[in-house]
Amino acid sequence: IWGRPLNAAFVITGEERYIAAMEDLFLQWYDQRNNITNSIPDLDVVYYELGLGVRNRIFIEFYSFPFPKRKWQTDEKMLKTMLGAARWLYQLEHWEGYRSGNWQIHGSYMLTQIALTFPEFRESQSWLELGLRRLREHLEEDFFEDGGHSERAPRNYTQATYVAYRNLFYLLTQHKVDERLADRIRERMSRTIDWWMTMLAPTGEVPAINDSHRGRFPVFLLQDAAAFYQKPEVYGILKQLFGLPVPSEKPVLPVFTSRNMAASQFAVMRTDWTREALYMNINYGPWSGFHTHEDVLDFEAYAYGRPLAVDAGIGLTYDDTLYVPWYKSSRAHNMVVVNDLNIERRQTVGKEIRWHSSRTMDYFSGGHDGYSFKGIQHRRTILFVKPEYWVFYDQLTCSNGGDTLQWYLHTPLNLTKTKEGFTSRETPGFDLLLPHQDFRVRQGQGMAASTVDEIPGRTQKIQWIAFEQSSFANRPAEFMVVLAPFRERRSEIRVSSKEPGYLLIERDGVFDELRFGIPPGNVPSDSDAELLLIRRETNGERKFWIVNGTYLNEKGRTVWKSSSKRSAEGVISEPKR
Repeated sequence: IWGRPLNAAFVITGEERYIAAMEDLFLQWYDQRNNITNSIPDLDVVYYELGLGVRNRIFIEFYSFPFPKRKWQTDEKMLKTMLGAARWLYQLEHWEGYRSGNWQIHGSYMLTQIALTFPEFRESQSWLELGLRRLREHLEEDFFEDGGHSERAPRNYTQATYVAYRNLFYLLTQHKVDERLADRIRERMSRTIDWWMTMLAPTGEVPAINDSHRGRFPVFLLQDAAAFYQKPEVYGILKQLFGLPVPSEKPVLPVFTSRNMAASQFAVMRTDWTREALYMNINYGPWSGFHTHEDVLDFEAYAYGRPLAVDAGIGLTYDDTLYVPWYKSSRAHNMVVVNDLNIERRQTVGKEIRWHSSRTMDYFSGGHDGYSFKGIQHRRTILFVKPEYWVFYDQLTCSNGGDTLQWYLHTPLNLTKTKEGFTSRETPGFDLLLPHQDFRVRQGQGMAASTVDEIPGRTQKIQWIAFEQSSFANRPAEFMVVLAPFRERRSEIRVSSKEPGYLLIERDGVFDELRFGIPPGNVPSDSDAELLLIRRETNGERKFWIVNGTYLNEKGRTVWKSSSKRSAEGVISEPKR
């Protein structure tokens, strides 16, 4: 990476002093490379796969520049560097077979690039055949059908693998090699652009999920994608979220706003494609290797151009002393935690997922058994009533008593206590509302990927709040929390609950009555729906929203009915007198 600025400066200015400096540094590196010590015994600091896969891109760029003053020693040492790298990469990719993850993609890509760039090596054809075989395997096995990458890190590893294939497409077409693979790359990577558009926060940031840094998404990738894949909606994103000029004055936007990506196991709730949008991402996917954090059914939220609740991310680097004890831990994520312990992540994945999305409502529900070693099962339901508020309904079944159940939220904003819960001191901001006030409350600070610096890799100290209660043997427990964003301070919102699974929200004369899976016959409005919301407007009109139900009865009459479970919404007409 230290050579990249010199290569770029030569391309931009044409001044040979930059390439002369690069040559000097390369020769110094070559002479010292075998004396460099390493801290990881199993990885040679120079010849490990990722180093070979990434470093030699910079060296090949340098070596391809016209530079009549280049020393003959540089030619010799560069050819030796490439020959040694390719021979070792060939052994790795041949004997170890297919290995999931980004390392082999980088190694196989470099094996292919060296083979195409230096055809004079007698092994080049065998390098090319093996490199392309592994890259075909990874293209089919490592990317989900929705475009996400198997390591589930939106920036660091999705981006790194995408760029490797985008570069591979260029090499294949320029060298006129394997056009079928080039076409397949174009098809598969187009889906990754759709995946990124879905995941992008309204501020243009990449979510800091798993081993990802937060930070502004590289716009050059989107600019290239708009033309390369002929996706006019990418231009819409560039204009709406990044404020960049685009070819059309009225750019097309994606046809979706909210989206559940069941293959990569992320769900996104979004009101629109402006920077002011209300947005939430939900992570419910499986353990997917070293880069996975100890989290599931956790979320991030943005509104009115500001992050409200965020993931901790990766930290500075893997050398950050807080990387394992804090950044990867369950308590550093917006989720329900038990005794501040980590979930059993390798065996944990969101299950029994329910998803419903409409113009006025998004609904997500899923469970996990990551705390089964404590005799606890957890189910989280998130309802987004657009564009007003989110409701979190967490249900826990506990076999044992004496555990501490903790509902965590991490925010870069400052919270202060109110009668109904908590509110941020800043605007835009949010109210955090609790219908039950008997939780214990803890507050503190922790490190997180920066929300104020757009450069990836920066960190900051942010606030966290935890609502706590004790478990009792064979007794269910629940958390019900409302997160209501605001652009400016607004009139007071009141929340109350008279029984488990019930919530009443009142604001500005509008009443929303929510029932989460209450058994039929327990309430006046009788329904078998997974969720029932009845709204009374200020003019007296009443509306209903149903998720996964077959009927709604009220006072002995049928308001709505279906022959199979489905979701619906409508107006409740008054009975004729």
